[in-house]
Order: sequence, then structure tokens, then C-alpha cells
Amino acid sequence: MVGDAMGKVAKGKKTAAADTKKKRIGIRYYDFNLTFLILFACSIGLIIIYSASAYIAKSKNLESTYFLKRQLITIGIGFIFMILFSFADYRWLKFRVRLPMPRFLRGLLGRNSFVISLPWIMLFAMTALQGYTSFFAPINNGARRWIDVGGLSFQPSEFAKFVVIVFGAYVCQRKPKKINTPGGFLAAILYVSPLLGFIAKENLSAAIIVAGIYGCVIFVNAKKTLPYLVLAGIMAASIKAAVKLLGGYRSARLEIHANVETSEKGQQILQGLYAIASGGLFGKGLGGSEQKYGRVPEAYNDMIFTIVCEEFGIFGGIAVIVLFGLILYRMFIVIMNAKDRFGALVGVGIMSQIAIQVVLNILVVTNVIPSTGVILPFISFGGTAVIIMLFEIGVFLNISRQIEYKNSLLTGKTSTYNNVNNVRPRQRSINHGTR
Repeated sequence: MVGDAMGKVAKGKKTAAADTKKKRIGIRYYDFNLTFLILFACSIGLIIIYSASAYIAKSKNLESTYFLKRQLITIGIGFIFMILFSFADYRWLKFRVRLPMPRFLRGLLGRNSFVISLPWIMLFAMTALQGYTSFFAPINNGARRWIDVGGLSFQPSEFAKFVVIVFGAYVCQRKPKKINTPGGFLAAILYVSPLLGFIAKENLSAAIIVAGIYGCVIFVNAKKTLPYLVLAGIMAASIKAAVKLLGGYRSARLEIHANVETSEKGQQILQGLYAIASGGLFGKGLGGSEQKYGRVPEAYNDMIFTIVCEEFGIFGGIAVIVLFGLILYRMFIVIMNAKDRFGALVGVGIMSQIAIQVVLNILVVTNVIPSTGVILPFISFGGTAVIIMLFEIGVFLNISRQIEYKNSLLTGKTSTYNNVNNVRPRQRSINHGTR
């Protein structure tokens, strides 16, 4: 009797322990590490923006904190979107519904139904909006890039970055094998060509970024990578040749880049290089920059990295680069463990957007490539761009929330992940299921 009772108690304890283990295994993951890194980057941005913009604001008869307050409001709105969409299932982005075909079209088209999907709607709407912007929006600084709605202005090209991420992930998820064929790849390029053309008409650098993001999404899905690399090289050479032939301010930027020391319009880059050089190893200290006093245009925006280097030295510049490296590493960990192909590819798109913009911004301010007007994510002053990027981080955090982890999974130990599923990272990134 006693033995039987003890056996039942032991069995009950084992069952409870098993249930507890199952619950522990099913815990939803939320990447607080990534959230902290984004918060930290935005905080650094606020400090540098105030340091770089106080004099400029005063020179325009504004409060010294004018740009700081605007950035605080922008980040606040962005974080609201980030939190909300971190709890909204990202799979709503690929919503599709099949509707019956009207009778008079059934015989003509040979189909009884048709499909409407959110990614296609987003692409069509974005193409139409960008087309309107390129031809009918007010001219601002010599280009049609902004739309005013109710006293607020925004750049549609910033929305286009997220649209191509979702659309590229959707196309690759729906037909992963066809996209690897020449015909499928050509079709994928043609889908977004009108949108890219409208963007390039007024903002070539934005078009290059959008094309780069879309290319990264398709590239990760590809089995053969060499054709994509060759195509990227051909496109880069073609763009450079076209810019030289067409002339205009784009061609002038190439000339300025080649003769930055003698060109009258090369002062922005030249003063930025002076700022980086004068900072030395550890910089002049917070607020100690001299180039921000009207010598470096857009010191709180496109050229903010030069102020970082002047006030905190090469050490500060490297620290910012390391911070972005940590952000991209955390994103890589989540992508490698994404629940499905669509989530992984959306994550790749968001990660590639941050990486491309960081690289381009730093290459521009160091005069490695011609000036493009690309901001440094989370650190530069911005409106639409900052809000949309924080919204994208919210979508990315939801991708991480869909992961059920075991023990130390996603703590940065990729070997643990490999042991869980016995799949090598390279295979995992390409061979997700099409749920």
C-alpha cells in the first residue's frame, strides 16, 4: 500500500515536471537584446543631434533644442508603432483571398476565380503614389520627392523600401523554385521596375537602396549566387555610365567626388573629412566640434557621422560601427530561427536596409563614393525615415516572437540552434517551409 502510494506520488511529480518542461519549451521569444540596442542607438542619436544642431537652430532664431524636440517626437511616434506591430502577427502582410470570377470573364480568361493579395495591392498603390510624386509633387530643393498631407510632409520612397521587402518575400515564398529560373527572375525584376523608375527619376540614391534591398531578398532565396553577383556588377557599371551620359546634377556629383579639393561644391565632403581628421583618436569631447558651426552642411543629418568622429574620435566612430554590427548580428540570429520562409525573408529585407544605409552613409562622408544623401539609421535627424524604420523593427520583433525556443536558444549560441534542428545555417536560410 505504502509502496503503491509512493509510486503514484513519484509518477505525479514526473508528470508535473514533464508538463512544466513542455510549457518552458513553448515560451515565445522576444528579442529584448535587439530592443535595447535600438533604444541605445536612438539615445546616442539624440545626444549627437542636440550637439550638432544647437548652433544651427540658434542661427535660425529657434530654440537650441528645436531639432532635439522634433526628433524626440518622431522617435516617440516610431516607438509606438514598434511596440504595436511587435505584437501583431507579421503573417498578415501576406494576406490573400480568392474571389469568384464574374461570369462574363470566365470564358474569356478561362478561370473561375482570381486572387487578391495584400503585397500586390501594396506594390500597385506604392507605384501609383510614387508616380504621382515624381510628376506632380511640389519641387523642393530642385526635386519632386515630398508630398504634403494636412501640413505634414513625407517621402513616399521611404515607404517603398518596406513595400519591396514584403513583396519580394511574398513572391519568393509563393514560388521559391520558379524565382530561381531565368523567366521567374526576370518576372520578379519587371514587377518592381515601374516603381524603381519613378523613384530614380527624382532620387537615384533612394532607387539604388530600394533595388539593393529587393535584390538581397531574392539573392538569399537563390540557389545559384554567381548570376546575381554578375548582374549587380553590370547594373552598377550601367548606372555610372548612364549618369555620365545624361549629365545634370548627378553627373556633377561624380566630378565633385573626383576633384573634391578643388571643386567649389565639394566643401561639404571636404569639411566633413576635416572634422574626422581633427577628432584624432579620442575626439574633442561632447560639444567640442568646430565644424558644426556652419562649416559642415546637414551636420545633424546626412553628415552626422563626421560630428561623431570629431567629438569622440576614431574610437567613437568605431564604437558606432560596432553598435550597428551588434544590431545586425541579433537580426541574423532571429532570421536563422524564423518560423517560415516569409518571415525569414522579411527579416532579411529589414536587415539589408539597415546594412545598406549604414555602409552608404559612412562611405559618402569618407568620400569613398559620391554624395548620395543617405541618413545614418536611428542616429541621423529624420521624420518619415525614422518612423518607418522603427515600424519595421516592430515587424522584425514579431518575427522573433513567433519562435518557440528551447533552453539557451537565441542567446547568441548558434551551435545550440544547430543541435535543435540538425540543420546547417546555410541550408536553413534557403530551405524554410512555405507555411
